[in-house]
Amino acid sequence: MILAKNIEALIKNHSNSLTTIDGSQLPLSHDDIEALIEDEQIMYNNEKLVEYDDNNNIVATDKVQEFIDERKPYWIDHELTKDDLEAIQQGGCASGAYMPAVTYYQATETMSNCGDAVLEYIEEQYGEIPQAPSGSSWSGIAVHYLSMAVELWASSTLNELEGM
Repeated sequence: MILAKNIEALIKNHSNSLTTIDGSQLPLSHDDIEALIEDEQIMYNNEKLVEYDDNNNIVATDKVQEFIDERKPYWIDHELTKDDLEAIQQGGCASGAYMPAVTYYQATETMSNCGDAVLEYIEEQYGEIPQAPSGSSWSGIAVHYLSMAVELWASSTLNELEGM
């Protein structure tokens, strides 16, 4: 897999080499470059954000982290990496993957400050706000909805990354 830079200029100018992100030059004909693009063997910084390893898994790059950071809602107040998102998706917040959503004090504080936005996000995803578990305390309700929103966001963000 080749991570290329400035692919439009490369094609437009009919270049005979490819400049990679690390600055190295690969001598390739224009036809070779177009064939690699067609086969999705070249990913470029203005079209795709990700690199893949030999097992076709996404390799986290600075661009992946930028992508995550740009999409992170303000009600998630900790930096999250791709690995964090995968842990949230796999085990949910309650697994310890995102403790601020399951710690009563922190979840209650976040919902007190950002609850409208959290519930609005959930409603946008589901079309409605699911009912909270009966018999829940206020803190339990805060944990329930904040965890749900964080898990939805993590899953959605990972799906976007995988679609690139």
